[in-house]
Amino acid sequence: MATQFNNATYGTIFGTFSPQRVFTPIGSNITDVTFFIPGTNGALPATVTAFGAVFTDVDLGNSSHLEFFGLLGNSLGVFDVLAGTTADASLSFLGVDFGTDRIARVRITSGNTALGPNDNPAGGVDVVTMDDFLFSEPRAIPAPAGLTLVALGALALGMLSQRRKPAA
Repeated sequence: MATQFNNATYGTIFGTFSPQRVFTPIGSNITDVTFFIPGTNGALPATVTAFGAVFTDVDLGNSSHLEFFGLLGNSLGVFDVLAGTTADASLSFLGVDFGTDRIARVRITSGNTALGPNDNPAGGVDVVTMDDFLFSEPRAIPAPAGLTLVALGALALGMLSQRRKPAA
């Protein structure tokens, strides 16, 4: 990471839970996660009931959090990631299980600035990366009942129009 972001300190401040698998957005500290049914190449949207992430080098308790959104875009809550127990290479985990509520999107805020500057918690700068994501089994989003009724109505009208063709 030190060479990718042109910052020599990054080789030592980020620990890993799973080596060679550290995630971070480029030019931002925000990552939006949406879910899809595996094997559909992103064509079939899904929801989950639980989501968690491993964060590395969280120095400030209010710099990183997860915000969860339901199917209608409503916020299900914002949860702060606890700061790590050491200054560098610490790991923090935050996971939330909503039981029966469905999560359509998760907004991850990792630190309070995008990677690039030196990590300086005393000066209020906290650069954070993520390691692993964990989530419950994705379930397909059911088709809206209204659209199903419209489709059935159109089908019925089509069938009726076929039966009522005037005789020649």
